[in-house]
Amino acid sequence: MYCFDGISAVYFDELFPIETLVECVERLIELFAPKLVLGISDEISSTGNLERVRLVGQIVNEYNQQFD
Repeated sequence: MYCFDGISAVYFDELFPIETLVECVERLIELFAPKLVLGISDEISSTGNLERVRLVGQIVNEYNQQFD
């Protein structure tokens, strides 16, 4: 099974708590890694927070470091 994308674009907006984004990313990794191409399921909106994009990168890096 593969998952391509998966993170709802609205989770990058401050209308949603950051914990919702973190839970989503961690769950996707749990369910689909290593067969996962993680990305935003739609285009990030103009009100999307780029720090949240960086946070997703940090979560993925922490996961990948387990295998170094």
